[in-house]
Amino acid sequence: MGCRTRRPRAELVRLAVADGHVRADLAARLPGRGAWCCPDRACAEAAVAREGRALRRALRLGPRRVTLDGEALRDQIAAAGGRTADHANASRSVSR
Repeated sequence: MGCRTRRPRAELVRLAVADGHVRADLAARLPGRGAWCCPDRACAEAAVAREGRALRRALRLGPRRVTLDGEALRDQIAAAGGRTADHANASRSVSR
């Protein structure tokens, strides 16, 4: 979403709305529409830039009141980066 590059799903972090807040959905199980983001800091910055305009558009939030804490979301995405890389490496090693 932020950098618009295509990657396998295992290398991305899903973002979704839960309890009125946009959060990183690490298990990709939260209900509703989700948006996918690279776990890179630069991609997270682009996703929440300009008051999260790209993120709000991707999630189709419209006029709904949803809290977007950019700093917390950046931290969640960055923290998830190691987990998605580990998951991608594990799935690659199993398929060989």
